[in-house]
Amino acid sequence: MALHPLLVCLKGMWPIVGQNASQEDFSNCKVKLHMDWRSIPSLTSLKTFSAVAETKSLSAAGRELNVTHAAVSQQVRSLEKFLGLQLVVREGRGIALTPEGEQLFEGG
Repeated sequence: MALHPLLVCLKGMWPIVGQNASQEDFSNCKVKLHMDWRSIPSLTSLKTFSAVAETKSLSAAGRELNVTHAAVSQQVRSLEKFLGLQLVVREGRGIALTPEGEQLFEGG
């Protein structure tokens, strides 16, 4: 499955996303994609996804980000909806990344 153009653009920038990326950090993506910043997913949803991918848990990610697991789940669903891809699979008390989720998280 082809990745959303934003994922391709963010490929080499993922470490920045997890470290309070600024709009300036993504200027190359904006130029490359010819997108209006209002159509880019929020940095909050990207940071939340990063925390979920690292911890493999919505609750643990919530504790790390000082938000509820429900807020984490909502942010991940929002990012999935924007990209049109399922990024995580809910498995009992934890989550697993889909191949697309792994690719986004690893920047590959």
